Amino acid sequence: MEDEDREKFANQLVDAMVKQLAGRPPSEEELREIEERKRIEEEGLRIRRERLSEAGVDVAMFTEEKVEKDAASMLAKFIPQVVGLPVDTSSKHIGIDFKNMTKTGKVPKNVASAAFRMSWPIGARLDGTIVANLTYTSDGGMNLVDMHVWAAQCGMSVSVRLIDGERQIVYVVLTEVDTGVKTTMYSRDAGDSNPDEAVTKSFASIKERIAANE
Repeated sequence: MEDEDREKFANQLVDAMVKQLAGRPPSEEELREIEERKRIEEEGLRIRRERLSEAGVDVAMFTEEKVEKDAASMLAKFIPQVVGLPVDTSSKHIGIDFKNMTKTGKVPKNVASAAFRMSWPIGARLDGTIVANLTYTSDGGMNLVDMHVWAAQCGMSVSVRLIDGERQIVYVVLTEVDTGVKTTMYSRDAGDSNPDEAVTKSFASIKERIAANE
């Protein structure tokens, strides 16, 4: 199953489960469906990993420790405001996935993707979330980096890309979940000149939302 088809199928299953489980515990049949989907996903992951390994990719280097270290370094560099926040280490979640070979049987440019997520306890009624999504090339280097900070129905997204061998912020977006309003705070393609200022302003907006909801 291709990545797009697998994601579509998974989303359909989740939607169905949400509708079915609303307001009541899952039935035995529903639990079996969830477990079967989990088994299929794990089998697909195993096969993709094996195929990349057979093609010469050192899949063993993609560990949770590596993902956590890489995520921490990217967050500290591009969203330094999160450094020192009272994160809940027990909430840490790390997921690693492997990509399919290309249609011609070659190793893809990005061989693995990873997600790092951790909660940011704010108060009795509020929790924030810090997320880093990373993609990796076959040599273990990071390629695409997308980071998100959410709290009080407000979130910022920072996209980082390799440009001429250097990682640069290319996009900063501020999203108000309750109103559905998205504001582009910085766009490299549009010729904006100060991504760091955009990050600072976006984080300040989140802090303002937190203060208003505490």
